[in-house]
Amino acid sequence: RGANLPSSVRETLLEPKVTLTIEGQASGSCSPLSLNAPVGQYVKINLTAAPGKMFMLSIPKTGISLMADGGKTASKTTRFDQAGTFVFQCGIHGGKQSQGQIIVK
Repeated sequence: RGANLPSSVRETLLEPKVTLTIEGQASGSCSPLSLNAPVGQYVKINLTAAPGKMFMLSIPKTGISLMADGGKTASKTTRFDQAGTFVFQCGIHGGKQSQGQIIVK
């Protein structure tokens, strides 16, 4: 879609209007565990890891999987085409995972 548009126009159309940030805590948990996103718009999802710890985030219904090194942020842009609740897993890579949700309306 939009392959014939100039790149500057394509980038504007695909630019995320909303950014969701999930932060990995020093304790190994993630926060927040409940976020809201608008249906039909591009959303940038950030995973920020606590210093010294590698964190992962997986949203199975979307195919999104992120991994962030300690003190860094990994990002992915997606669009939620339908309303609903999208469950995610987040935590220290290879460790206990927290379960959260993105509620799309």
